[in-house]
Amino acid sequence: MSEEERKFLEIVDLKKGFGSGETRQEVLRGMNFSVAKGEFCVLLGPSGSGKSTLLNIIGGIDSADSGYISINGDKLKDMSEKKLTQYRRKHLGYVFQMYNLIANLNVKENIEVGAYLSDNALDIDELLHTLGLYEHRYKLPNQLSGGQQQRVSIGRAIVKNPDILRIMFQNVANYLILFVGIFFIMVMLAMAVGMPDTLDYYKKNTDSMMFAKYQYVLKSYVDADGNVLETDNSDAEKFDMTSLLRRSDEFDEEVSVYGVETDSAYVKLKDMDSLKDNEVYISDSFADKYGIKPGDTIKLDAQYEKKTYKFKVKGTYDKSQSIAVFMPIEHFADTFDFADGRFSGFLSDTKIKDIDESNIATTITIRDITKMADQLDHSMGSYMQYFQVLCILLSAVMIYLLTKLIIEKNETAISMTKILGYDNREIASLYLVSTSIVVVISDIISVVLGAKVMDIVWRIMLQTFSGWFSFHMTPVGYVKMFAFVLIGYLIVTVFDFSRIKRIPMDMALKNVE
Repeated sequence: MSEEERKFLEIVDLKKGFGSGETRQEVLRGMNFSVAKGEFCVLLGPSGSGKSTLLNIIGGIDSADSGYISINGDKLKDMSEKKLTQYRRKHLGYVFQMYNLIANLNVKENIEVGAYLSDNALDIDELLHTLGLYEHRYKLPNQLSGGQQQRVSIGRAIVKNPDILRIMFQNVANYLILFVGIFFIMVMLAMAVGMPDTLDYYKKNTDSMMFAKYQYVLKSYVDADGNVLETDNSDAEKFDMTSLLRRSDEFDEEVSVYGVETDSAYVKLKDMDSLKDNEVYISDSFADKYGIKPGDTIKLDAQYEKKTYKFKVKGTYDKSQSIAVFMPIEHFADTFDFADGRFSGFLSDTKIKDIDESNIATTITIRDITKMADQLDHSMGSYMQYFQVLCILLSAVMIYLLTKLIIEKNETAISMTKILGYDNREIASLYLVSTSIVVVISDIISVVLGAKVMDIVWRIMLQTFSGWFSFHMTPVGYVKMFAFVLIGYLIVTVFDFSRIKRIPMDMALKNVE
């Protein structure tokens, strides 16, 4: 046997103590010995004599105050952290005094802890037969006796033949909390992203939601001399209108009722000339807000009289953003007992110049419709951008706190896998991969659910206001929501890796003690 083989493990003047001052206790006092390659060595001594301390120093878990240990000529104190990890991986097998099995892995998976890192691992099934554990291979540690658990621990140590743990941190409860946290953030993001999207949608589509570019509402259909007001605009079209109330427990909604020409060039409704006296069309906004469908009957009350009108809904009209009802102008006059020839104003795509402004009560244009959206965008747009940034930071903080709980729950297991030969990157990658999968899946699901919840909240909120416009989220908005939470998580992974790196190897031993 060569000198190198004879002193495969060499311990030279090794000293180690604990405490300071008068309370300091010297445990190892200049220990010297060597172990040859292939030699079987047993350490004997009373409790407190330093057996565990020596083994921890040999295993690279602890360090000596002075002296050194060399393995195959390499001194442990000169090794980098990466080289120490390789040393534990290739040369050491651990049998913990109190088993230290991973609670959520079965017998076979616990033994695979060591086998995964070895280039020359023993056959696991054969080893299970040798240890008398084959029939128990799918049992969890808490289903085994103390002796059986010790045999699993021995199997995990020797399967390396001594020269990745497929760590599956099964944290279902914590991951469920993580999902709820991401969902909560996503609802807020749906508001922060969806509000600007909704305002942009209505500003861009206002022209398609108007009857005409100009809607002139007259003070009266006759002038001061009693003459019916007329215009030479070839595209001008008369209409009539009044207001009724849809009463409810929450509030009374004002409904605009329009009488239009059956062949209207602006309010294009199918089969207007064949509508029965009580049949009407309603705006999409009216139908959407109150869940009204064709064939339903709606009941509306006069504002200043004790009169109730019932109408059967023939269909809906999509070019009106207001809460509105439409009927032929002839039916309109009969329904409300108005004089023949009466009308409220003109619809036109060109500006009417031949009616004196003193006869015009108001003129509704695209600018009037978009004014509210512009004001909301001006007052809330910048706040929504700040809110989006706040949501990113909030998602990072929430995910950080939740993943912190998961890591803390698994500190002992992480510490033990370091002892068994994992380096920090391997442990972090295994842990972060599982967490990343949960985060990405939660992110995708929460994007959809968050937008749906915000749509419900939006509907409930607008039920107490006059008018209606539905919540809109663009495809880009969904991508933004997903990306914002993902950015928050990527920030957290930096801190998670640092936290895993700081977990000491003696954590597992301290918990055992």
